[in-house]
Amino acid sequence: MSIRFSVFATPTEGTEPVRIDAHHIASDETWFEHPIRSHSLKLGGGLHLLAHVALGFVVHKGPREVLTASFTHDDAGATHWLEVVAVKATTSGSLNEVLEAVELERVRVKPGGTAHITLNRATHLQIREVLHIQGAGDA
Repeated sequence: MSIRFSVFATPTEGTEPVRIDAHHIASDETWFEHPIRSHSLKLGGGLHLLAHVALGFVVHKGPREVLTASFTHDDAGATHWLEVVAVKATTSGSLNEVLEAVELERVRVKPGGTAHITLNRATHLQIREVLHIQGAGDA
């Protein structure tokens, strides 16, 4: 199964586009380290993307203090939901190697729904498709 979704970035500071990387996701749900493709999202603009169980996306906050993003699940009749996880990663400076990643927030967007997330402490968002189980983490 795959789902279409849209992501929009609200201009808060700076003019640099937001980087969104596409990553393969293994059958054990671990994300491959290196992206297979990168997208550039202009502040105030939007992108339409396609996620599935083996393909997720990472939205990078970059050097901004704050980034606000909106996500819309474009497949109103789908059975799978869109999951957005805000993560704070600490890196090893020069090598940019992730030393630790801490989940700060998890939002599930139902088919046809929209969610807004502001990254203050988080460094990035992970976006993927998830099977919805009634009553499990419904918002």
